[in-house]
Amino acid sequence: MEQFKLKSIDELDLEFVSQTRSKPVGSAAEHKSLIPEISKEKPAEKQAEPEQPLYFSKSYAPAETATYAPKPSEPAKKARPLVPIGQSVSSYTPEGIGADDEEDLDFSKGNYGEVRIETQEKAKLGKGALAGKIISIVLLVSTVIVFVLGCFVSVFLDNNGSDIGGICFNTMGQDIETLGVSEGDLIISKKAEIGEYTSGALIAVPRPNGVGCDIQSVSYVNSVSDTDAELATTAMVNGVGYSNTVMVSSCYGIVSSYVPALGGLLSFAMQNAILVCVLFVLLAAFWCLILVLIGRSAKSEKEPKEPKTKKAKKD
Repeated sequence: MEQFKLKSIDELDLEFVSQTRSKPVGSAAEHKSLIPEISKEKPAEKQAEPEQPLYFSKSYAPAETATYAPKPSEPAKKARPLVPIGQSVSSYTPEGIGADDEEDLDFSKGNYGEVRIETQEKAKLGKGALAGKIISIVLLVSTVIVFVLGCFVSVFLDNNGSDIGGICFNTMGQDIETLGVSEGDLIISKKAEIGEYTSGALIAVPRPNGVGCDIQSVSYVNSVSDTDAELATTAMVNGVGYSNTVMVSSCYGIVSSYVPALGGLLSFAMQNAILVCVLFVLLAAFWCLILVLIGRSAKSEKEPKEPKTKKAKKD
């Protein structure tokens, strides 16, 4: 039963000391180190193997006897020019696109391999819209100028010698073939000093009956005073000339020029003032409407649309 008896700590220490002393001195078990020794021998150098290219698929791997040859260098491609901010289409042409194609690339959406087809019809529409706009503006301005000038001239037309800056406007009352004027022409005359009324001068005189004026030729000056003078003239009535006398103060001045048919048109406009004013307003509104329609059509053309594209040509 002693072998199953529990030993105290002192007994265990004595037993351990006795066992240690009983072992031979200098044994291998006593001097054996728990740390393994590091080998000091140098490993044999391995020969460097040539680098082989990597292949992602066995089907593309070359045979064992094939040698790797680098791809010959290609000439540098022309760099694509930068596109300014706000510009959607560049004039850059990639390889494979000839100069005869005259097609632009759309870089705004990254379509570097697609070419936008610019049709000639769109260019013609742009030129036509611009021409129509210019014509409409010119006609609108002309309408306004004619209306303003007509109103201005009508104030002094056939107004008993009323003038502006010495210039009188009158309507020709009859045809005079020898002078080349006709009934309804606008006669423009300028009042002058007494000494300027010389022989052969053409003067505008009031008609004996009716509205407008006649043209007579000065034959000579009868008498002259400080403020007035009496002129002997030759008048034409139905192609026949007769002598007449006219006072300088009563005539409309020396004829300087005339405008065919304008006097008759202005006389008609004055007699139908309301109708003519409405006509000019409608005409001006019409030209404004044409300008608005042209502007809207041009704006709709500028709206972004999906362009018809085709793939770039390949070499």
